[in-house]
Amino acid sequence: MTLKKKQLKNKLDAISSANVQCIDALEFVLGDLPISVRKDFIQALRDTQEHLKNMDSLFKLMTKSL
Repeated sequence: MTLKKKQLKNKLDAISSANVQCIDALEFVLGDLPISVRKDFIQALRDTQEHLKNMDSLFKLMTKSL
């Protein structure tokens, strides 16, 4: 894997990890808000996490063929 690809992979991994930590923190911080508001925030972050997983899979496919 070239340096540029490795750097991109590291960035994607860091974003994904940070997003998981953000979900955990929001679940704690939003504890006093109505359940519907909490669910919306958390679902948006989970959707983002799923998108990041898809980007990671796409990245793997792209670099596999190179």
